[in-house]
Amino acid sequence: MFARAKLGGPSMAPELAFVQGRLGGEAFVADAGGELVGASAAVVFGVNGWIGGVAVLPERRGGGLGSALTAAAAHWIAEAGASTASLHATAMGRPVYERLGFAADGRWLRLAVTAGAGPVETARTVAADSSAGVGAGEAGGRDAAMADPLPGMQAGEAIGLGLSAAGPPEEARPAGPGGLDATMEEQPPQERVGELGGLGPPDPPVGVRAGRASDLEAVLALDRAVTGEERGRLLRVVWGSGCLVAEDSDGRVAGFHAHKPTGGPGATIARDPWAGVALQAAWQRPGTGATVVLPEANAAGRRALEVLGYQVTSATTLMRRGPAPAYRPREVFGGFNLFWG
Repeated sequence: MFARAKLGGPSMAPELAFVQGRLGGEAFVADAGGELVGASAAVVFGVNGWIGGVAVLPERRGGGLGSALTAAAAHWIAEAGASTASLHATAMGRPVYERLGFAADGRWLRLAVTAGAGPVETARTVAADSSAGVGAGEAGGRDAAMADPLPGMQAGEAIGLGLSAAGPPEEARPAGPGGLDATMEEQPPQERVGELGGLGPPDPPVGVRAGRASDLEAVLALDRAVTGEERGRLLRVVWGSGCLVAEDSDGRVAGFHAHKPTGGPGATIARDPWAGVALQAAWQRPGTGATVVLPEANAAGRRALEVLGYQVTSATTLMRRGPAPAYRPREVFGGFNLFWG
């Protein structure tokens, strides 16, 4: 149904199953004589609930199904105790949502890089900390090492865009062949971080390393401060192998990157632009395609991705019904998706 409605890709059905099975969300369907002709879904993170997966088959559009499916999801969100319902609207869907009382709250961009075009090689992951783990009572029962390197990258290699876990900026090894260009390759790693986002060198320096179980509470606090939402249930499930943490010179968490629950790059949150840009560069897998979504207001994040070879492919309008949460879009350097941000 999603393929016929031209909404999302192959991950749509698994994402809705994840919302229902792991996040306590709900899905809604429109049925016509036994045929699935429309769908929507909802999930709540504290004061804010998200509506996504709103799709109607082309031949069934114009009869109010999209409005009904959205209204059902919004009603479920209110019944779950959230004061606000949020969603990402395409140009086609925006009038439907406006009639339901939703108002615009900025735009989000989708940026993509193809496998043949990049991204250019700018960084590699740090050594895994095999002592960090998570038990069956956490993160959905996963027991993989929390500090495993990103898929396709080698353990033991330091990130070339900041501090490694071991020492100050001058000890961080530069990236291997295939860097941004000759000028950037000659610059110190911390200056490279600033160049990516159109910034000066970070002060204090920023380090990026593999995430650990012990980082999770600081990660949850930072995510809460930036998004205004309680996404602990989600982050506890995905926090594991492939997650990254940016830290300042005092060892405090300045940002994090967590992968999508269905695979691939996910959310990147950072309290300053240098940490955000360093994380954006650190999770890249040179030579592979990827898609990132982020608020248009985050100019540093967009510039860094464009330097890494990404191009804007589409835009959506973030719309809300109810009071907007305490949301800081300039600190969102990547979202999980265009369902729950």
